[in-house]
Amino acid sequence: MEKEVKRAQMIDKIFSPSILDYVFPWHMYLGKKEKRVVPNDDEGGVDESIFDYTPFKLFNRRRTFLVWLHSDKVAYLFNEEEKKRIHAAEKTVFRWSIGMKAASLFFLTNLRFFRRPATRAWSYDLMLIYLSIYSFLGSNIPGVYLTWPMYSDYCQRMFESEKMRKRGLRNMNSFLDRTSLDGYKCYYYLYDIELARYY
Repeated sequence: MEKEVKRAQMIDKIFSPSILDYVFPWHMYLGKKEKRVVPNDDEGGVDESIFDYTPFKLFNRRRTFLVWLHSDKVAYLFNEEEKKRIHAAEKTVFRWSIGMKAASLFFLTNLRFFRRPATRAWSYDLMLIYLSIYSFLGSNIPGVYLTWPMYSDYCQRMFESEKMRKRGLRNMNSFLDRTSLDGYKCYYYLYDIELARYY
């Protein structure tokens, strides 16, 4: 009974939309296009196929799983071809993430609070602010949505591994201590994961 309660609490925590999901709701409907059954494990996985809506938390969670797949702790689970697929997925996610953050900065640079053109409406600047914030918060969404089918099965294998079952999900950032990721990407994902805890 206690395990079921914890599981229900975890599901509610992962899939409950936050206030930001209501302010920036456009990504929430991507879940309706997904039909796959993905990681389902007592320690950390959940059958995400039963949820129609995909909040920020879900995409951030999937991005974190992709980072974990590069850890030396689970490297023994995958052959060389599978590792290449994992790396290809990570490169796509990283490029989209950087691109979306660059778009966020681009929208900000087009704001005009001083020396505004006489014909420029304030609603235009409000739209730029909205797009800038959404691009930043949702920087993981495009890459993760495009690549999730590439590595969801590997996440399933990771959660079903004996090492993961014994260890659980304690100290999630320890997966970056020994990893095949480049050093600068480790720092990038570390701060990105930490920031994602707040939305």
